[in-house]
Order: sequence, then structure tokens, then C-alpha cells
Amino acid sequence: MQRRSPAWPAWLKSLALETARKGIIVNCVAPGYTDTDMIAAIPCHVLERYASRIPVVRLCRPCLGQ
Repeated sequence: MQRRSPAWPAWLKSLALETARKGIIVNCVAPGYTDTDMIAAIPCHVLERYASRIPVVRLCRPCLGQ
């Protein structure tokens, strides 16, 4: 098992912030909210506050096998 550096998430977030304004998306596997029926019970204002901290300002969207 490979250990991850504690600086890795900060570096990825920095890269995402730099490239988001140019329309480039940084992909990585990290826990977070995905826009599905399961989170429909969470109030909109809570989800909006969470999304505001994401560089592209939106929740993850499922691929749905496409």
C-alpha cells in the first residue's frame, strides 16, 4: 500500500483552482457529494454552501453508464 503525502490534496485543489477559470477540470478520486437522489433530503442551502467550496462550484454528476 502506497502512502499519500498530506500535501497532495492541497496541491490538487490549487491545480483545480488555477485551471477551472480556463475551463479545464482536474479529476481525482476524493470523497464528496454526488448529485443523486440519495442527497435530495439535504436542504438546498447546505448543498449550495458545500458546492461553493468546490473549484467548479457544483456537485459531482454521475456518469450513468454513458
